[in-house]
Amino acid sequence: FNDRLAVEFESAVHSSIDFTKASNDPTAVPSKLRESGLGDTEVNVRYRYLKETASRPEVTFFFKTVFPLQKKKKLLGSQSWEFQPGVVFTKGFSFGTLAARFSTAYDSAERKMEFSEWAFDYIKQLSPNWRLVLSLEGEQDEVSAIGELQYRLGRNAVLKLNSGFGITKKS
Repeated sequence: FNDRLAVEFESAVHSSIDFTKASNDPTAVPSKLRESGLGDTEVNVRYRYLKETASRPEVTFFFKTVFPLQKKKKLLGSQSWEFQPGVVFTKGFSFGTLAARFSTAYDSAERKMEFSEWAFDYIKQLSPNWRLVLSLEGEQDEVSAIGELQYRLGRNAVLKLNSGFGITKKS
């Protein structure tokens, strides 16, 4: 909206997940589960609190909301409201920009707040319209590496094409 306030809408338009029960698991869980369809859908509001200077990083606060659009799914998407406030520290260098992100989370089903997500990002402007983003992010026991190409569609619109790869077994 301006140089301090941004709103982002994001949706995993199509996701799929497979679950295979361990052969020594005696529980009544089905041996195989597969779900596909709409994944997480969220809105992220960001507010730049401090602009970057030569000696200080930029500080941005954010608030993310994940919508409970998959109430009947067991593995895919979110079944309850999720709220995630956090902070991002960003500093530009001659080789690119580095950012560190930390947040807490509140899940309405569990009714508890906890430290939730961390990430370290490298951003490189390739041309006036193209940017490369490489991220390492984690949440509890899940760690993923993400590669993303961003294309500026207009002054206030960016197309993001990305793919994430799980580093830990659960991710």
